[in-house]
Amino acid sequence: MQPMSFVEESRRWLLQRAGLSGAASLGLMGAPLAPAAAMGATTAATSAGDGASVVEGPADVAAAAALRSGGAVVLLRHARTEAGIGDPPGFDLSICSSQRQLDAQGRAQSERIGAWFARRALEPAAVRSSQWCRCLDTASLAFPARGVQPWEPLNSTFADRADRSARQAADARRALAQWRTRPGFEVWVTHMVNVQAIAGVFVAMGEAVVVKAAPEPGGAPRVLAQWRPGG
Repeated sequence: MQPMSFVEESRRWLLQRAGLSGAASLGLMGAPLAPAAAMGATTAATSAGDGASVVEGPADVAAAAALRSGGAVVLLRHARTEAGIGDPPGFDLSICSSQRQLDAQGRAQSERIGAWFARRALEPAAVRSSQWCRCLDTASLAFPARGVQPWEPLNSTFADRADRSARQAADARRALAQWRTRPGFEVWVTHMVNVQAIAGVFVAMGEAVVVKAAPEPGGAPRVLAQWRPGG
């Protein structure tokens, strides 16, 4: 039997944590996407700011269209890290070397993420991040011209009590609702468990979802697109 990948281990951990038997019970196969992301996008070529042609797949088209519509937020899971799940015992948020960090591929992936936005002339109004170094590094490498705002609701709840996870997700959803009617979009760099708690979908490292608050108070956020910016 082949050893499980990090993604497979993470999926199993989520199911065990929730006490569920099927991936669909947690939405690990993805929440229902809006029609533009699920069916309406087609492969296209657009002109980048430097005059080069950017070949876009359906997921790229759906994500870019959702971002241009305004009132949306990108929930981006940090880029690829060193092997491991969670953080070493006794880690310190103020000491990056005590945490699981981006590896060389993750740092390059972060730069490709930023290039995806830049080549489509998509500039976030703000970039918020978990206080974990792997998230801050992903954000600063992807958007070096933007000041990254550490934000506690995006902090990892991997090893925390369920009540803290619910509180942070509620704080993030309130901020999402406040952003719903504004032009442009924000980027929030966070962790797998936080994306799942906020939007109900599983994302791999370096993968993102575009979400928008539901029009009705208390409704679940709408997932407009799910994709891996920069490949």
